[in-house]
Amino acid sequence: MQPLTNNAEQYLKGRWQQQYDYYSQQAIYNKRWHQSLLLFSTIGALVVPVLLNIADIPKLVPTILSMLVSIALALEGVYHYGDSWRLFRQALEALKEERALYEAGAAAYMDPQKAFPLFVERCEDIMQIEGKGYFERHKLKKLEPNL
Repeated sequence: MQPLTNNAEQYLKGRWQQQYDYYSQQAIYNKRWHQSLLLFSTIGALVVPVLLNIADIPKLVPTILSMLVSIALALEGVYHYGDSWRLFRQALEALKEERALYEAGAAAYMDPQKAFPLFVERCEDIMQIEGKGYFERHKLKKLEPNL
């Protein structure tokens, strides 16, 4: 295990831990929404034709259910919960792996003089990639004029 300097300890307890906790919370939140919307839309889509074939059920019921299924799919399409869940989880796992390698003094972290700066650099790269991915997922599509 690499001996921790004050800078390393501050970084691990500060920035690294904050980002780790953030990615963990966001992964859980986005997974929950993605799976809930997917489950609702799948079950709803399966139930609508059945409801349409039951004479005693007013046509308004399957119509409203169809509308709710469409809303669920639209929410997933706008907020990209599934993509976000996977990317937050990927960043979380990458940070865990870097820390394990750093603390073990393994792979690229064998040289104690270079270990901490390299660890920070690699962790910040992971965070930067996730940040760019977030904005890429949530950018507004430019409307191109029809000619």
